[in-house]
Amino acid sequence: MPNGIQQATSTPYPLVEGLVSAYPEVENGTRFRHFDGQFSNSDLSFLERKASYVDNSFFNIFTVNFLAGDKENPLNEPYTVVLTKKTAQKYFEDENPIGKNLLYDGKYVLKVTAVIDELPINSDFRFDLFVSMKTMLAINSNRDYSELWMNTNYMTLFLIDKNSDVEKLNEKIAGFLENRGFSVRTALFLSPLSMYHLKPHKEANSFKLLIIFGLIAIFILIIACINFINLSIVNAVNRTKETSIRRIAGSKISSLIIQQLGESVLLSFVSFDLGYLLAERLLPSFNAILGTQIPSKVILNFSFIFSMFLTSLLLGLVSGIFPAIKISRIHALRALTGKRTGLNQIGLGKKGLIVIQYAISVILIISTIIVYQQFDYIKNIDLGFNKEQLIAVYIGEESSESNSKLQNFKDELYGYTGVQNITLCSNMPFYGNSSSTLRKDGAAKEEVLLVNVNVAETSFLETFNIKRITGKKISVSNDSTVIGYCYINQTAANKLAFENPIGERIIMEENKYEIIGVFEDFHVSSLKSKILAQVIFLVDNPRVSNWMVVRCEEHNLNKISELASAALKEYLPDNTYSFFNYGDTDFKAETLKEVDGIEKTLGLFAFIAILIASMGIFGLVALTVKHKTKEIGIRKTLGSTVFEIYKLIAREYIFLAVLGNVVAWLPAWYISNKILQDFAYRIDISLWVFVLGFFSSILLTIITIAFHTIKAARTNPVEALRYE
Repeated sequence: MPNGIQQATSTPYPLVEGLVSAYPEVENGTRFRHFDGQFSNSDLSFLERKASYVDNSFFNIFTVNFLAGDKENPLNEPYTVVLTKKTAQKYFEDENPIGKNLLYDGKYVLKVTAVIDELPINSDFRFDLFVSMKTMLAINSNRDYSELWMNTNYMTLFLIDKNSDVEKLNEKIAGFLENRGFSVRTALFLSPLSMYHLKPHKEANSFKLLIIFGLIAIFILIIACINFINLSIVNAVNRTKETSIRRIAGSKISSLIIQQLGESVLLSFVSFDLGYLLAERLLPSFNAILGTQIPSKVILNFSFIFSMFLTSLLLGLVSGIFPAIKISRIHALRALTGKRTGLNQIGLGKKGLIVIQYAISVILIISTIIVYQQFDYIKNIDLGFNKEQLIAVYIGEESSESNSKLQNFKDELYGYTGVQNITLCSNMPFYGNSSSTLRKDGAAKEEVLLVNVNVAETSFLETFNIKRITGKKISVSNDSTVIGYCYINQTAANKLAFENPIGERIIMEENKYEIIGVFEDFHVSSLKSKILAQVIFLVDNPRVSNWMVVRCEEHNLNKISELASAALKEYLPDNTYSFFNYGDTDFKAETLKEVDGIEKTLGLFAFIAILIASMGIFGLVALTVKHKTKEIGIRKTLGSTVFEIYKLIAREYIFLAVLGNVVAWLPAWYISNKILQDFAYRIDISLWVFVLGFFSSILLTIITIAFHTIKAARTNPVEALRYE
């Protein structure tokens, strides 16, 4: 494209036959096309959102468990359908569905040829109904799909010979789509299904979320390891006499190191067992929070358990090696005579680890706050249109014979009390989406813009309460080169760089259209992806009208819906749909469900990490106070106050906390910025978040060390001086 390379997984229909016949490395191929459709059986009727036209070869490439019916060629004939077990029960209950019929779109009879088990929960291609691709060809028998290279509405997958070199194959097929009618330079390439699963087709941040959760898990482990190392080093004082006597008695340094490592690994294995038990028990709660369906077998298979066992062993060794070396270097004679010069040197290493611990905690605090801000922004994002007080009905692609009946039906609706506006359109926001390329009149053929396309009546903007920025009334043009008129959104106006878009012309498929209005951007699909340039082609009575939308007065909404549904059956008796309340559709639900789960999970993980860090500081303070018991007693005897003694202990840790904040700010900004880059619409990172992170860590430090230091400072000096 003029603004750079754009990758897409949407491909043309003839691509399967083209590659399989032209390249021996390509063993097989399959394609499918997702669609929403109304399916019925006797008195049951459902709008299915997970239906797909599928090649019969789909079942030869993917492993599918057939429960009943034709396992070899279930979709080899037109007007056939394969159902999942759950869908079959929905329509036929306990009856055998094989050979029975489903009515699609009120007029096409589909024969059930097979029933399959539900596809795996982690599959990207989980459909409820698999309609044969030949059904689509039969329904649209007037079109020659073998030549429709420009119609890229299909997902295509290929099975490649395992001995072939995919990179060389990509070089061969790169120019396969040249001279196929594309208006931009288009190169074809294959990528592994594993890459598709995590990255290219995912909106926003599926792959990044895995990285974020993984990093948080690593951060928690690092903090836990630092705690263990620090506590082991500081607690070495309690074992100095034991270590010194063993050294004098002839123990080797290696035996002391092995003992420390053994204790560390043993603790790690105990933690591993407890952690695994908790993971298994808490998995249902985790699924409930994130809205996932991860089965327990994922964490109960041998390879996963063994890998976690090795991880536990590695953590035990890493956490134990540094304290073991430090403890083994204790000077035996000095320790036995009470001199602690060596012990003080042992403790010096802990300060750097404490700074790292603070830095990680602050990074998590700042990142979590920023993520919460971003998700809150998504929750409250403006859709750009008003979905309330609307009723809608799916009418399909009506023929020219039905247009007059549809117009008569509209005229009747306008007579109902409370009807304010009516529009016909090919797509409604969040109910279908079409895209194409266009260019400015006079621009070179390769200077194209990718746009969302809709065909609608002039009343579309008023019906959806979409704000018109500028526009004019349609007048009949004497210029025969202009075949229609259109509205464009603000994004399209900016990208086309018109000084004044009104009256300018655009070209799509070599047809010219005049721009007569500009409207504000509104969301047509995902809330997480950026709003594309949009074009609404205007006609008095759309020949391709999938939807009818009616804006009503609120108090007459249900009554008008009932009356309109009954009247529609008189004008279009083949139509099986009824009007539904468009305002009841929660377009943010799917996004918010994912966002809420991520919020809770990130918050929980951050809380665990901060809690572990606080526990570590709490333990270090306890040991520090214990080592300074005699000093505290002397200071109390000489008149020191509780606050002065508290300040004596606290100042070191507060200094380390401040230093940890300084170290954390740049990584926290970088990580947070990386997270925000995955959102098309995002917040700006504010300075107050870093200030809040700073004061939060300082406050946590003050509270954490307060218990032991104040308790020690209030102890009777006589008891302190009797210590040891």
